[in-house]
Amino acid sequence: MVRRRLTRREFIAGGTLAAASAVGVWGSIESDAVTVIRRRIEVPGRDLKGLRLAFLTDWHLDNAAAVTRADRSIQMAFKEKPDLIMLGGDYCSRGREVWKERVTTDRLKLLFDAGIPVFGMLGNHDYALQATEHLRATFEQLGMTLLVNRVVTFQGIQIAGIDDMLFGEPQMNLLEKRGDGNTILLVHEPDFVPSVGGSYGLALSGHTHGGQVCWAPGVPIHLPKGGRKYVHGEFRQGDAAMYVSRGIGMTGVNLRVFAPPELTILDLA
Repeated sequence: MVRRRLTRREFIAGGTLAAASAVGVWGSIESDAVTVIRRRIEVPGRDLKGLRLAFLTDWHLDNAAAVTRADRSIQMAFKEKPDLIMLGGDYCSRGREVWKERVTTDRLKLLFDAGIPVFGMLGNHDYALQATEHLRATFEQLGMTLLVNRVVTFQGIQIAGIDDMLFGEPQMNLLEKRGDGNTILLVHEPDFVPSVGGSYGLALSGHTHGGQVCWAPGVPIHLPKGGRKYVHGEFRQGDAAMYVSRGIGMTGVNLRVFAPPELTILDLA
């Protein structure tokens, strides 16, 4: 039998398909590989020093795999024995009402039952899915603190959260007269953090997913509005620190490439 030689076009097409398949398999595996990122971060406020924070953000609970991933991140957080748990918004994504309500409530109750103080904020997807009222009611019912243009004092430190910058009604001067180096600030979209008035010791953001799908580590294919300057990791804002997490879940394609899901553990020093 005479074998026909592949044309150049057929060879390239076959190679492209094989590469795409490999990326798909790898991206699917990486999407479930929740990574613990532990960082020691220097902050100016002396009352913040010594605290261990667990930062969970961007669950995007819209399917069974996302629920499993979120539950895994919660159990991993408990093992780190944090003093406080911070939630960065985007609890749910597209899908049926059950994903937006019952499933989200169950995850929050897991956190509440652990007896660790929990503070959270809202994200743009929570607004887009009209889930904000349900989240407010759930936080209140469980006795957890949802910070929407609000500052609270907890054991000598201030914890503040500004409403979502894209769909909410953010009060940018929330800290203007109250913030200091002993304040932890929650802002879902990191690019807006430098525009917040007042001072703080540490700002926490999510939203970007670290690019979610990248050409190479740190080289995202696409970034969302509000997350194009500060994509992932630690940044300094004068004396203060800012940390942007890749988060747990996904939007769009159910893949992560060079941007694995992240449970963030921060030791403040």
